[in-house]
Amino acid sequence: MEINSENLANNELISEVVVVIVPLQAQGHLNQLLQFACLISSYGLSVYYVGLANYNHQAKVRANALNPSDIAKIHFHDFPSRQDFA
Repeated sequence: MEINSENLANNELISEVVVVIVPLQAQGHLNQLLQFACLISSYGLSVYYVGLANYNHQAKVRANALNPSDIAKIHFHDFPSRQDFA
């Protein structure tokens, strides 16, 4: 494959893509979104998994069956739960 300015421009655009995943906790789809996040991160995209601290903890516990190298690429961001404010 020949390297030219068009290929370089496309690679620069790809490196700027960021995916933010915000699960709706009441819907019961933490596992599916976590698997989806792993799939996206396996393509080299930055993935941010944003949610309440206790739900993100549940997602991390359930992640044992997934590829550890894919999980390591996901950036978890926790919002405090109601119980954290009490």
